Amino acid sequence: MLPRLESPRRAVVAAATVLLALFAAGSWLFAVYFLDGRGILNDVKIDLQQGRAGGMQSVQSILARGAPLNHHVEMLALYGTAEFFEVANRQAKGIPYDPARDHIFLINEDTHMDELPLEPTPVKLIVNGGDAIEAATLETLTYSIHHKLTVATFPRTWFEGVEIEQLALAVPPVDEGPQGWAYTDAEPVTVSWDLPIAIPQDVLDEEIPFGTSLAVALGLLATVLTPCLLQLLVFYLSTLTGMSAEEIASGAQITPQARTRLFQIALGFVAGYTLLFTGAGALAGLAGETLQSVFSTWTRPLAIGSGVLIIGMGVWMGIRARAPLFCRIPIGRARQIQGLSIDGPRQFVRASAMGLLFGVGCSTCFGGALLGTLLLYVGTIGSVGQGALILFLFSMGVGIPFLISAALLTRVMPYMQRIHKAMPYVGFASAAIVIIFGGLLVTDNFHVVSAWLAPYIGG
Repeated sequence: MLPRLESPRRAVVAAATVLLALFAAGSWLFAVYFLDGRGILNDVKIDLQQGRAGGMQSVQSILARGAPLNHHVEMLALYGTAEFFEVANRQAKGIPYDPARDHIFLINEDTHMDELPLEPTPVKLIVNGGDAIEAATLETLTYSIHHKLTVATFPRTWFEGVEIEQLALAVPPVDEGPQGWAYTDAEPVTVSWDLPIAIPQDVLDEEIPFGTSLAVALGLLATVLTPCLLQLLVFYLSTLTGMSAEEIASGAQITPQARTRLFQIALGFVAGYTLLFTGAGALAGLAGETLQSVFSTWTRPLAIGSGVLIIGMGVWMGIRARAPLFCRIPIGRARQIQGLSIDGPRQFVRASAMGLLFGVGCSTCFGGALLGTLLLYVGTIGSVGQGALILFLFSMGVGIPFLISAALLTRVMPYMQRIHKAMPYVGFASAAIVIIFGGLLVTDNFHVVSAWLAPYIGG
């Protein structure tokens, strides 16, 4: 039996529950005002930089060899292995050296007197104690009178078929000549590396602690994404209300099973956009900056396709709710003649599709900022799992309040059936909102709404 509104108390309880549900659905918005999102992200950036610096120091301590070139000049030579560049690329993108193609050495010279020679350090390579070989390329990367960094490369093709057990660099000493300090023909200084060189795996692994991943997710939630996510909230409530209107307009009794289906709709919606964002995080961890170019190429076509599908689902929502205007569509009349079946699994799938499609739409609004922030603060994450975890936590920051809201709304569904005659109009409003959002995607105006909202919500 339906509960009766026999006293104002029941009406007050129902109204309070609805307000509480709406409050819960948008409770993540408080993150904007109570969390310093940019401060959180900056702290994460500093922590990660310090961790990477520590990792680089550990690698350098294994790969670097030092020796004096005279009483005033100290030389530190580093063998640039694949492991070294793996760590280095986390801090500086686009390093133009390939350890798979060349043996690479970085020679750093320091002095506190006079000026170092301007030309690159003329090092030679000795393999397995053999003859000294001149470098294929020598390049001065930095020079500041008292400090100089030279890069020397030796193609690996020169040593094909040779089992290398030791590499040594021969570096000519520095002395003062008529033109100032210069490299001499005296006996060279040598530093060597016995191969293979073992570097502990824990130095190479960049495991981001769970707390750091959570901080990045909170930082994202409280900064650049809020205007778009507010639209997600409106779309979610419209979807939830519209599908509830379908249920009630069909004349079905509001049973515990029907209330469960309402929660399943919410769960499906959250699952849809969570799947999309988590997958995007995984791709960011796998592809890094490559994903940005792919994203910029496909964003517009995906937005148009998603918008068309959302408009179609909005029309179908209006038909199923017997909404005015929609019920005059020929397919709507046929559907009414056949009756409206309420299928829980299909509703779940449709709600998931709505969440996923709107997630694609959101990506046209904040996808670039999302990927850019991930790559800026986490770098080329290098881990599918870490990238996925960050955006999964981000999705849960919005999704959990959504599910709490749905759980509260299920408690007032029986009261909604008492306004059965008004549900087609509720369905009409919900369907109209869904269709409008689809139109924004198709016409590339999604960002216009976000730009309008931003000043009012701390954007």
